[in-house]
Amino acid sequence: MHHMHKLLRMTTARELVKVLRERQGLKQGQLARKCDAIDRVGVWPQSKISRIETGKMELTVEDLEVIVRALGTTMPQFFRARRAA
Repeated sequence: MHHMHKLLRMTTARELVKVLRERQGLKQGQLARKCDAIDRVGVWPQSKISRIETGKMELTVEDLEVIVRALGTTMPQFFRARRAA
């Protein structure tokens, strides 16, 4: 039964951002710099990654697209990983 519960629990996008960032050995500031290089409009201080990961800031689709690219993946791959995490 416990195993079933674990399967049903979806990893939130913000949790997966942290998992994938840590899996790549990136600090929040390093990911922020990668995002900054991709996003020509937004500004990405380290605190933005922190606030997204901890739920203190809304994670928009636009910001998620930048983060996903900075992590070297695609939205479909990201959401497949979300189901598997």
